[in-house]
Amino acid sequence: MIEIALHTFLTTPSDGDQTQTARNTARNSLAGAIGNRVWIGRRPQESLTPSITMQRLSAERYNDLNGEPTTVPSTVDLTIWGRQDQYSPGGIIEAATEWLRLALTQYRGTMGTLDIQGVTIINERMITPVAPTDASDNWLFGYTTDFLIHHSQSGVTAL
Repeated sequence: MIEIALHTFLTTPSDGDQTQTARNTARNSLAGAIGNRVWIGRRPQESLTPSITMQRLSAERYNDLNGEPTTVPSTVDLTIWGRQDQYSPGGIIEAATEWLRLALTQYRGTMGTLDIQGVTIINERMITPVAPTDASDNWLFGYTTDFLIHHSQSGVTAL
């Protein structure tokens, strides 16, 4: 599944492929800032920030009389979350968003067991600040980016 492949890609430092220097630097910077705080679905309420949540918005599966194709598109929403002090101009949220763009945009290669044919940004937006659920003043701020990822179809079967 694309979520598991993305989780591994984002939390594991790059292997140091010299042909992808800018992408590797961005990926390593992101992994250093976020660590393993990449959540599929919802972010745990008391988890540390900055962190990333991801949600698959759409995933198409194709099948016809000739069998299943090898590549399908999925749209995945990745949101970087942080506290107010992390959201200021030049803060970690802005930097992590840029690292995410650099690490994924136009990526071709493997993520886990999936073969990635290409990644494109299709939408970006700031999230309305989320009020704290307690008496603190710890508002959450987020920046979300939607990526269109063309990848190998998991579970391809032969006729």
